[in-house]
Amino acid sequence: VAVAFVGVMVWRAMNALADGRDDEARALSWPLGLAGALLVAIKQVNLVVLLLVLAAAILIAVRDPAIAPKRLLPLAASAMLPPILVYALWRYHVAAHVGGAGEFSLIPVSQWIVGKIPEILARMAAIAAKKGAYFGPMLVVVALGLRALWRCRNPLDRFALLVAVVFVGYNGFLLLTYVAFFGEGEGTRAASFWRYNMHIALLGAAFLAAAAGALWRGPFGARALPRA
Repeated sequence: VAVAFVGVMVWRAMNALADGRDDEARALSWPLGLAGALLVAIKQVNLVVLLLVLAAAILIAVRDPAIAPKRLLPLAASAMLPPILVYALWRYHVAAHVGGAGEFSLIPVSQWIVGKIPEILARMAAIAAKKGAYFGPMLVVVALGLRALWRCRNPLDRFALLVAVVFVGYNGFLLLTYVAFFGEGEGTRAASFWRYNMHIALLGAAFLAAAAGALWRGPFGARALPRA
């Protein structure tokens, strides 16, 4: 829920910038920062998701002619300050009182299972094939995101590009964790791949809801609603 909330707020802010409503975009940045702080407080690794959303916003600004990338700077400062502060406080707590005991940490480079990457990818694909109700629509969103990367002109293009960057980036991050954190055993079998994907699933659902609403207001709604 927190991931979806952050993603929708970034999308709204980007739409406001595209429409020249910079004051509205700035007004969204502080609530967005608080939502990002909550996201990081829930699970510290969620900082990766937050950074992916930020990267998506930068990419949207670069590809959308209605948004100048420099207009993101005032928003980024207030949006990222609270989550970074929460993360820094957590790292201080771990260093001062926990000492890293029980933390899930990077294994030595010599133990990385780089040679197992094809096997891990095959396992990830096999799991995805069994969960087509989720991965199928997300792949469609990725295709729409690639289209938006070429031509980003409207709110749905921006949302598709945002979700695509988060989905592809997050799954790339999962592959890295299997290679460099999990190691043999759990890494080779892509442990909890489906469960981890559920962390970003509602962001995809939010896009599908927005797309359904646009279709209803547009070609579907024009024919379905009775005329006065």
